[in-house]
Amino acid sequence: MKSSIVKNWDNYYASFPLECYDIYFEEKYIKLYETNDNEAVCFIYEENDKILLFPFLRRRFDFKGEIYYDFETAYGYGGPISNNTENDFNIRALINFKKYCVDNDYVAGFVRFHPLLNNHLNFDSIGNIIFDRHTIAIDLTLSEEDIWMKEISTKNRSTIKKGINSGLEFIVDKDYNYLNDFVRLYESTMNKVEADSFFYFQQNY
Repeated sequence: MKSSIVKNWDNYYASFPLECYDIYFEEKYIKLYETNDNEAVCFIYEENDKILLFPFLRRRFDFKGEIYYDFETAYGYGGPISNNTENDFNIRALINFKKYCVDNDYVAGFVRFHPLLNNHLNFDSIGNIIFDRHTIAIDLTLSEEDIWMKEISTKNRSTIKKGINSGLEFIVDKDYNYLNDFVRLYESTMNKVEADSFFYFQQNY
């Protein structure tokens, strides 16, 4: 049994099976959200070849002369990720994580779980799980025809057809020729819906 907090964890994540993969758990994604107040770190728990990773943003603050911490997962779908489906192992890992937090003066934590990887399972052994909202997904293993008829609503099919008839095109922009146009459209949409400042991003993001 071994546990640690590290600032680099991609070498661990690279050994995970493909079905556990999502960019939301990679260093480069979590580090997009680093600020002067938020540090990207990862809790690692190991038992032989069994590994649980838990990347998050750690905040340090001073209260009455004492140093405390809290944490949250980066925007998107995060939480703990394990290369093992054994409940007992994952519960041991999570309990070890809670002990780390207690021993190191963490006062709170907020986790956004991954809706497809079911990584909220067993988390109730150390914390409270609260349903917040549904997540919309499309099953891309279906044929194009089935996706069109079964996964896309009638209203959205009509909107797509209207766009095509108006001359809109879908372009794969690997060279980022339209990046500035995308940013302009994104920000104008955020302005239109009066979005919170949280949904605006710096140019380097």
